[in-house]
Amino acid sequence: MAKRLEIINNKFTITDTISLEIEFEHSAEETKHLYSSGYVFFFYEVTRNDEITKYRSRGYLISELEDGDGNTFADYDELLAWLGTNIDVGYSSNNEVTDYIAEFENDLYIYAGYHLNTTPIIRRYKDSVVEIAQNVTNLATDWPNRLSLIYI
Repeated sequence: MAKRLEIINNKFTITDTISLEIEFEHSAEETKHLYSSGYVFFFYEVTRNDEITKYRSRGYLISELEDGDGNTFADYDELLAWLGTNIDVGYSSNNEVTDYIAEFENDLYIYAGYHLNTTPIIRRYKDSVVEIAQNVTNLATDWPNRLSLIYI
């Protein structure tokens, strides 16, 4: 199934082309994206009382995305060019996410680890709250200990 990317009334929208269901919608200026392991995720953040909540789409393969005219994207660079002219993408093409891994644990948190450029990052999500692990120095060695790390 194709997913159509459009800007409608200054809102970035992802619509299923068969069911016409809107899968993701938010202000084009505030929508960011993350590309990892062949998938593109779109997200935005809301800050309330010094607390940041991140809302994101599911991961989309580039091959299932199309622009508002029904044209598919050949690769990430083509999608990035479209995003660059239609929304403030938030992350520049100079940033690279690698080694992405995610797990749902018994403590009901979703843990995600990855390298942003070369910096290892571990985050956890629960009840729309995002926390970042402190003092992560090596993703390979810190990931197995993610449950005992200190998060803020």
